[in-house]
Amino acid sequence: MEALHGDEQKARELFARAIHVARSPHIEAAAWNAWALMEQRKGNIATARKCFVNGLKVDPSHAPLCQAFAIFESKYGLKRRARELFSRGAQFNKTNHRTWIAWANFEANEDNFTKATLLFKAALSNADGDDCVTAILAWARFEERQKHFEKARELFQQGLTRYGQNCAKILHAWGNMESHAGNYVRSKELFISTLECPGMTGVDAAPTYQAWALAEKRAGNIGSARKLFARGAEANPKHAYIWQAWGIMEQRCKKFVQARKHFQKGVEADPSSAPTWNAWARMEAQQGHFDEARRLYKKATEANASHAQSWQAWAVLEGKQGKRDCARKLFQKALSAAPMCAPAWQAWACMEESAGNFEAARNLFQKGVNTDPSHIAVWQAWWQMEQRIGTWDTGPACNLQSPGCERE
Repeated sequence: MEALHGDEQKARELFARAIHVARSPHIEAAAWNAWALMEQRKGNIATARKCFVNGLKVDPSHAPLCQAFAIFESKYGLKRRARELFSRGAQFNKTNHRTWIAWANFEANEDNFTKATLLFKAALSNADGDDCVTAILAWARFEERQKHFEKARELFQQGLTRYGQNCAKILHAWGNMESHAGNYVRSKELFISTLECPGMTGVDAAPTYQAWALAEKRAGNIGSARKLFARGAEANPKHAYIWQAWGIMEQRCKKFVQARKHFQKGVEADPSSAPTWNAWARMEAQQGHFDEARRLYKKATEANASHAQSWQAWAVLEGKQGKRDCARKLFQKALSAAPMCAPAWQAWACMEESAGNFEAARNLFQKGVNTDPSHIAVWQAWWQMEQRIGTWDTGPACNLQSPGCERE
């Protein structure tokens, strides 16, 4: 609570006290885990890792800590250690479906799709009651990302058969998938069915109105989308992401006054929503309101110091304004928050290229492709730079094999 209200030092004192008075290794490890998660949210990555390590020393079998530490390592680059921690967490608490799901998502992000599928199956087989719904949804979303829509539909239908035709979570997720697949009529039917489920009124209905509005926007029905955003905002005025999504839509429709009002509503609803501050800042930057954009990026990074996208977008703004030293510091902040973020390495490299610092750009592109060899955009940007300066066939990059990029 103290951390959420900005008093980090007080929070640290309370964590230290909790650790000192803990009556069992399990309780002490839980305190280290909570402390680590706070430091991670604040962008203090080295301190967070120390807290996780201390917790494991106290209780190596603490499954929630293993899972949290594994997710942390998967984000900050030590993939082998992440896999070991996921395995340990699953071993110590085989019935915790969340560990299996987190591990499956990690393997999916690493393109280990066969392994991910086995882990999703394990999550479902080890879950009970409502947890089974969570496992089915996670597995279905994985299949959707692979564009295996029929398999996802099979899983959604399996869930409805097991848990009743009025399972709002499944209907909502299924509606989202059909929207992404371009099946807007079916998507609408599923969202209507979701809203007809028992208890789907007021605050609970807001996310479905938002999802339905986004589906209508994709279908080009802007008027219908506006009405649905309005109904969602009325159902839950404190739902920041409804205001954010509505603001982005209005921005793209060049309704900047309305967009600004919606972004303002969003940050008033949740001042800690870094993505909402960031979306607003990006609009102001695109409109040439650079000082206002800076103010909003500062708000975003204060709201969540680990939100790498805000640091990156701010860095790009400063780079375009010729403030490259400032931009470099901001890129460093972005990459401290998310070292595995290939787009951040790419954006920084492109800035250095525009300044004529080709060797620096080359080193940054290399870090980007090392971080994520499957990220085609980084390879393409590097290839284009080498072509522009005439060194693709003779320079340091000439022997690189890039997926999706062939030399001419």
